[in-house]
Formats: sequence, C-alpha cells, structure tokens
Amino acid sequence: MDFEHVTFDLRRALSHLISASLTSLWTKLALLTGGFLLHVLWYGLVIVLLSTPPARAVYDRAGQWIERVVGTALAVFGLRLISEKL
Repeated sequence: MDFEHVTFDLRRALSHLISASLTSLWTKLALLTGGFLLHVLWYGLVIVLLSTPPARAVYDRAGQWIERVVGTALAVFGLRLISEKL
C-alpha cells in the first residue's frame, strides 16, 4: 500500500470538507482544532523523548556524525534541485 498516496488523499478530502459551504462552522472548527492539537501533542512528545538523558547521551556520542550525514544529504538534495532546474 502506498502510504504517501493515502496521506495525500486524506489531506485533499479534509481540505474539501473544510472548504465546503455545506459543512457547519462547528465541524470546521473541530477539524482545525483537532489537527492543531494533534501536531502540538506529537511534537511535544518528540521533544520530551529526545530530551531524556539516554537520548542526549546518544546524540552527544554520535552528534558530529549525525550532523555530517544530514549535511551531506541536504547538499545532495540541493544539488539535485539545481540540476533539475538546468
């Protein structure tokens, strides 16, 4: 199953539901509030988990290599975008 396709279709369906004139204001507010709360809770959980002593210890040991790998990946993506525009 292609999860990117499912996510895109869900976003499109929610977008149509929110912009539809027949959808009540309360439904629109509930959808927007739910989406906001979901994002806040998810990123809050990620922050809490990554700030624990074991996670910090792993990053302290491997941080330089993580930054090198991420930097290289971003450079490759940037070069790919540049090459596609040429």
